[in-house]
Amino acid sequence: MLKLTLSLAVYFSSVLVLFAQNKETCLSYELFTPLPNHTVSNCEYREFDSHEFNKQENGGSREYFVKEGTKSVISYNWNGEWENRPSTVLIYKNYQNAVEKIGGKLLYSGSAAYFYLEKGGNNYWIHVLSDGSGMYSVTTIMEATMQQYVDFNAAEIEKLMAVDGQVTFYGIYFDSDQATIKTESSGLIHEIATYLRNNPTVEIYLVGHTDNTGTAEHNMKLSKARAAAVVTELTEKHNIPSTQITAEGVGVLSPVASNSTEEGKAKNRRVVMVSKK
Repeated sequence: MLKLTLSLAVYFSSVLVLFAQNKETCLSYELFTPLPNHTVSNCEYREFDSHEFNKQENGGSREYFVKEGTKSVISYNWNGEWENRPSTVLIYKNYQNAVEKIGGKLLYSGSAAYFYLEKGGNNYWIHVLSDGSGMYSVTTIMEATMQQYVDFNAAEIEKLMAVDGQVTFYGIYFDSDQATIKTESSGLIHEIATYLRNNPTVEIYLVGHTDNTGTAEHNMKLSKARAAAVVTELTEKHNIPSTQITAEGVGVLSPVASNSTEEGKAKNRRVVMVSKK
């Protein structure tokens, strides 16, 4: 029983430490000081999440849209007398003035208030909500690219190549309309290199594919340039023999989805490994 009690004590101590660290991280995303007589009651932090925002169009209609990135939700308690609690208008106007003072803008104000702000090279989307009790919450999305943790590993690539003779990769990312590989692609490229190193007699094509944005000629060149960039990464950074890999590009000639939607276009932008045998 003593061992169990000690184990539980250690466990809950660890949970409290992690909670405190999470709250500290969360509060680091607090952009503005709270209103007078308010203290933080809760703070939640997410490395990557999404949130819905509103903005008012010129015609008066409201548009709903979603932004993704680092998310914090900070809740504030009112510590003063009930009859002196701030109105929602006071709370929203305070945030509006603070945002506009540093170059941001109000997107919509009504039952809640939504703002956009660029600060320190980052884009912030802010949602302030109050229920009239004097309490309020501030949800902030700092736009960011998600860190990709889950990729094909070398063993999975080997299984798919043995069965299908090809593998489609969506985890190799490039700058828009460029053949420059983004850093978040490094994990997957490492696994491709490991597969090739473990199978030195295998010879493959790396085939680039694009969506239909731009001319057919441009996309043909872009698709091959992107495949060639991956080959260069594999040969120069991972020491894979150039005789083992050949870069090809087919542009828009082999779509796997309709190019009429953004989702379809995303599926068509890919790199495919194909066995030469």
